[in-house]
Amino acid sequence: MRKFLAFTNMAWQEGITYRAKKILWTIINVGGMIPILSLWFVLGQSGKISPTQSHYLVIYYLIIVIVSRLTASDMEEWLIDDIKDGQISRDIIRPFPFFIRLFASDFVWRMSYIFYIFPLMIILWFLIPHTGFLLLIPMTIIVYFQRFFIAMLIAFTAFWIDQSNSLTHLKWMLGWLVSGSMLPLTFFPDWFQNVARWTPFYSWGFFTAQLAMGKLNLKETMVGILLTVFWTVLLFICAKLLWKKSLRQYGAVGT
Repeated sequence: MRKFLAFTNMAWQEGITYRAKKILWTIINVGGMIPILSLWFVLGQSGKISPTQSHYLVIYYLIIVIVSRLTASDMEEWLIDDIKDGQISRDIIRPFPFFIRLFASDFVWRMSYIFYIFPLMIILWFLIPHTGFLLLIPMTIIVYFQRFFIAMLIAFTAFWIDQSNSLTHLKWMLGWLVSGSMLPLTFFPDWFQNVARWTPFYSWGFFTAQLAMGKLNLKETMVGILLTVFWTVLLFICAKLLWKKSLRQYGAVGT
């Protein structure tokens, strides 16, 4: 436990040290939404969409920015390089489990973004039901776990695939499109919505935003939460199994 706290403290200090990077990414995320929000504002002013729809879209993208900044684990980018360069060896031989150490450092690094998006969270508190805001907290944590496990799965493919970085680009593309981060899924055809609903990406944006805004009925809420938990558990199991297989592969090659 003492070692675990030491790793989290190191990650926390690193997160504070590199605050300029975090502020920059927050600005990029918020700035990237400005053209989209401007479009909806113009459409609202012209009468193409109702004021209610315009208000909904503003809140929707605000939630997307907050959730994405707190959950977008991208540690596979440097972990892939460590695996290819052989630097992973130093981490494997350390007495503290690599899996847990990786999670501790990445989780604290990601959660330290709270300081930089706190003003957005205060605004959101006054725009959505307080029950929805409270539901947003556990959902954000669960979504982080999903994205962390997917990042691990991608990173571990570097033991077998030379161009494993391409999977990172695929993850970002699918996450942006299928999660509803680009556009709410209600703008897509029914068949696309039905497919997206059964993927892990569904909870990364659209479902979590709809839940926070109180737009779902009881059945939709329960099904969405069950699917989210199912994917989280499945991804965890797959990540653990692939890690063990990766260690055997790495040991065999090293021998």
